[in-house]
Parts: sequence; C-alpha cells; structure tokens
Amino acid sequence: MANYPDGDKRGNSKDRKARKLWLLSPAAGFGGNGDFAPCAMKVSPACQEIVDYGSMDVDRIDPGCSGGRYVRGNIRPACKPCNNHASHIQKREKAAAVAMA
Repeated sequence: MANYPDGDKRGNSKDRKARKLWLLSPAAGFGGNGDFAPCAMKVSPACQEIVDYGSMDVDRIDPGCSGGRYVRGNIRPACKPCNNHASHIQKREKAAAVAMA
C-alpha cells in the first residue's frame, strides 16, 4: 500500500478498482445496478447525476483531513462536480481554521 505525504493510504490499482466496482453494485446500498449508480453526495439538491466506473469519484464520508480512510463504511459514489465542490469547501474551512489559530 502506497503512503502519501498526507498519510493518505489509497491502496494499489487493484484495491481502487475493487472499491469502485463495489460502489456500483447493489450490495453497496447506493442504488447501483452493477454498471451505474446515482451520486450519493448530492451537494446540490438538484444533482441527479448517474455515474459509471469511468466517471465516478470515490468520496470519503469522513474526509482524509479528519482521519477518514478508504474503507467500505466510509466511501460513497460521487459525481465529479459534487466531489470538487465539497473539496473546495473543505479547503476553505481548513484555511479559515489555520488562520484563526
């Protein structure tokens, strides 16, 4: 398992592929059918994105900056716009917290 400077342990390509396939499966509980799943982030209530293996981002519910890991109980399928929007919010919040310290 690769270690990244921020302590993020994403696993190898086989691990990442297995996570994406699981998120698309009905067993994950996100409404997937094995090929497609709805975006589970829904940063915007209007988000109706359906993602597939190639277009899906794997989002951590508890973010990495808070110690969240890429494990089944902490991941969900996300569309790129929702995941990017949430990432920008987290970065702004983290910068504000550092500025206040």
